[in-house]
Amino acid sequence: MTSYWTYFNPHPQGKRVNDCVKRAFVAATGKSYHEIKLEVNRIKKITKEKDFNSKKNYKYYVEKILKGVKISFPARLGEPRMTGKKFVKLYSKGIYILNLAHHLVTVVDGQILDTWDSSDKCVYNCWKIMPEYGVE
Repeated sequence: MTSYWTYFNPHPQGKRVNDCVKRAFVAATGKSYHEIKLEVNRIKKITKEKDFNSKKNYKYYVEKILKGVKISFPARLGEPRMTGKKFVKLYSKGIYILNLAHHLVTVVDGQILDTWDSSDKCVYNCWKIMPEYGVE
């Protein structure tokens, strides 16, 4: 059986909290959790959002800071939706931030990096992160 998922928890105290946005950004950029926390808090001031994990904030970070290129996976009548498992088979090289159902996660070279296996969740869209903005 092929593994699509690798356990990844960059929280400084190893806590499992609702911080999928920060985890995804740490995994995609290689920056520290603290650096990402500061960056997303700065973005809240720009977007006027209360929560760091609001859609407006994470879209701003991915599109304006990381220069992510958006790829959409719209629902098509009679066809199954894209899932994390299908995604990593089709996009096995590169860095991607996936917008799943109520979740954000990073895929690096075919591996979903997260605190839990979200590979069965539907992928609504993703952003390809260019190497100059992502992990090396």
